[in-house]
Amino acid sequence: MATTKDAPAPAPARVAPPVVKTAAMKAAPPVVMKSAAAPQAAAPAVPAGEGMSRETLVIAFVDLARFQIASRRVKDAALVELLEEYYGRIVDGLKPAGGRVVKFMGDGALVVFGVDRASQAARALVMLKSDVDARFAKKKFVTPLVARVHVGEVMAGAFGPKGDKRYDVIGQAVNRTAAMRAGEVIALTPDAYAKLDAKTQKLFKQKGDAYVPG
Repeated sequence: MATTKDAPAPAPARVAPPVVKTAAMKAAPPVVMKSAAAPQAAAPAVPAGEGMSRETLVIAFVDLARFQIASRRVKDAALVELLEEYYGRIVDGLKPAGGRVVKFMGDGALVVFGVDRASQAARALVMLKSDVDARFAKKKFVTPLVARVHVGEVMAGAFGPKGDKRYDVIGQAVNRTAAMRAGEVIALTPDAYAKLDAKTQKLFKQKGDAYVPG
């Protein structure tokens, strides 16, 4: 007699474990799907260097030799008066030659000229030195005017934070001008000297790596 096997017992139904909400899940707001809104027009990007240009300029750093020593003998109010007069002489003396004062820095000033005005710039600087030296000598404030002059390419334009941009010139040519050392005179680099007309070149002679009034 054939034996029969008992049918296998059905597998127990799986019950999903209860969902336990964590504190983070309770705090999270429900996700609501929304239709995509029309994108807003983005503000136009401002290219780096907007409003600036690469220019070849005559660059002049003007300052007073031994100013720190001389200023120790003068009260602050009197020193301010001297500097105000000095600033005025720089503007009045160099503006007719096309000079633009970029900035005043204590006893110094950074001035630029168009390269086509190089000869006028050199002559104006020589006259400015004569004028300033004589005026300060009368005041017993012995601080000879010094100028270092170079010609080169710079980035020129408005620099600074938004709402407070100011005209400036930046570049290796500016650094080279500032680094010149030629004594208490008007000194031109060979690049600046080469831009002078023949008549103005005769006013200068070579001294080392620079050209100074002869």
